[in-house]
Amino acid sequence: MLQVPELRRHHRMLVMAGCGGDLRFNMSPLLDRIIVDPNVCHGQPCVRGTRIMVRLILNYLANGDSVEDILASYPSLTGEDIRACLAYAAEI
Repeated sequence: MLQVPELRRHHRMLVMAGCGGDLRFNMSPLLDRIIVDPNVCHGQPCVRGTRIMVRLILNYLANGDSVEDILASYPSLTGEDIRACLAYAAEI
């Protein structure tokens, strides 16, 4: 499972490889809510304590679903979890 320090290293590797981002780090404490564990959802980033993938939440938001709609569909999530998904996407 990747924790925040590993996410920072992963992001730095992506930046050095020219995969986007920048060298300034403004890691949000919200990122503590996101895990990357090869034993959970094939290593896809997920909301901590769930098997809800960041990608799924981002797709819902991109398709125009409201935060309230997502929270109604996934009662185990909080508004902070959804913001954490956005923060993770912004960092990566």
